[in-house]
Amino acid sequence: MATAASAWTPTRQHQRLGRDESARASKKAEALVLRATELAGLLGAGLAGAAYVPQISHLIGAHCSAGLSRTAFATWLVASLLVTTHAVAIRATVFIALGGVQLAATMLILIYATKYAHSYCAFHLPCSERSVPRDS
Repeated sequence: MATAASAWTPTRQHQRLGRDESARASKKAEALVLRATELAGLLGAGLAGAAYVPQISHLIGAHCSAGLSRTAFATWLVASLLVTTHAVAIRATVFIALGGVQLAATMLILIYATKYAHSYCAFHLPCSERSVPRDS
């Protein structure tokens, strides 16, 4: 029969090993969560890029700049450049990717909105410029 005095108690070395294993498991879990959220962030950056495709496609394909403010896009371009510069400085992969998408898309829109300024497709043609049939 074991007495309280003869019961096994962990030594300091055993206690330290248990803490080390627990810390390693915790770090692995943190790394897994960080990697998963990084992948989600990169997916979000890709989705942001995909959201620009219809606008850029219509702008370039139809030569239509209806509703686009070059001042707004110039401001967004500068803002994206500043934020992306910070992302590069802190090596934030997701925000570097998002910044690259924002810079490329905003620059394309700004270039083509300037090139096709005051140019509209048939759908976006202002009412004053549409040919309206006249009654005889």
